[in-house]
Amino acid sequence: MCSVGGTTEDYQTYFRLRGMQEFLIGANGICLWASNSWRGNDYDSRDDTKMRGMFLFHHGEHGPIPTIRFEALREGVEEMYYLTLAAKSSDPSVKALADPERLKGLMLRSDPAELASWHTELLKAIGK
Repeated sequence: MCSVGGTTEDYQTYFRLRGMQEFLIGANGICLWASNSWRGNDYDSRDDTKMRGMFLFHHGEHGPIPTIRFEALREGVEEMYYLTLAAKSSDPSVKALADPERLKGLMLRSDPAELASWHTELLKAIGK
């Protein structure tokens, strides 16, 4: 999940859908080898405006500040956990929310509103 040329991947498909992708291949986690790889000034990522969009965190006055990329990745990791819970459910309606064909369709369409609706439905179903 890196960019050494300053190019960035689409937040939705590359970061937000990471949990679904990993769930579908049977992974039990997501690993990042580095959250940031600054060149030059390790404490100020603002010194290279071309590369600014590649970071998961920026240095803040009181600690790290998560970027939109990181927040999308966090949502994906959480969904991977929720999907694992749904797949283990004995309730067929909950299990259906983790159906591989349904997930593939969601990823293919990549519609933020549809994903948000599915996410809410998933949380309500596993929270019963």
